[in-house]
Amino acid sequence: MNFLLTKRIIVLFIVAVFGLYVLLATVPFLLATYTESRDKGRAEQAYSEARAKLSSEEKAINFAEQYLVTNASTIKPAERLFVSYLQRKFDRTKELNVESLPIGLAEDSPRYPQEINLMARIAYPDKLVDRLPAGEVSEINYTNIYGANCDHMSLPKDFWQKVQQNVNMGGYHATHVILMFEFMKDNQCSMPPIAMDIKARAIESVRELAQDVNTPRDLWYESVAFLMLAGRHDLVDVDWITRITADQEDNGSWVDRTARDAIGHTTLLAYWSLLEYKYPDRPGEPLIRRPS
Repeated sequence: MNFLLTKRIIVLFIVAVFGLYVLLATVPFLLATYTESRDKGRAEQAYSEARAKLSSEEKAINFAEQYLVTNASTIKPAERLFVSYLQRKFDRTKELNVESLPIGLAEDSPRYPQEINLMARIAYPDKLVDRLPAGEVSEINYTNIYGANCDHMSLPKDFWQKVQQNVNMGGYHATHVILMFEFMKDNQCSMPPIAMDIKARAIESVRELAQDVNTPRDLWYESVAFLMLAGRHDLVDVDWITRITADQEDNGSWVDRTARDAIGHTTLLAYWSLLEYKYPDRPGEPLIRRPS
């Protein structure tokens, strides 16, 4: 009888010791799991509270960046050049800079030779060119090319005449004249007295585009963005910004349903508009990165 009792006591003792061991071994894991869950809950709550304090523009900007980061490898190189500029100017997520994700610059690309190789200085300061691409150059690319490289390429005698023609043509031709002036300013290129009159007319043409409810989305976003790029925030109606924010798709992009294959371009321009509007006091950042 005593032997059986002793045996039971021993068994119970072993079970108790084993149970205590298991408990002691499990406690740190359970504690870590609890702490992790608690911290995650606090982080989610803090994120929700911080997000609730964001303006609609900031929420749209953050959402757009998620789209741009996720789809960076599929966005056209020409658009990536400008995304890299916005990342620099507004100090946005490092995942959008060219160091994190280099832009593929295909030499003598049959599809984008004018936009890529001749404006690559936006992201790569040592990417200089000294001649126009082979073949016909469009009116829009003509002003972009010379504006982006006027510090080392002589302007043709009829350059300003062609710039005026672009303003008169309106649409993207006029918006890109504004872009050209920003390029030339960054390159510290001299301009004749008539240039200021041309710029004023370009800004007026672009303002009319922004005021026209029938302007296609892609061109309209570009008009709004480029007015502010030119420093004319005073011409931008707050209702335009509300409309841009409301236009955002469920995946963070913007779409011009009248254009083909323009999601990246349209998203870039809407994102650009919101950044310029939300942060008007950011220090000036050159579009053109000059060699050090």
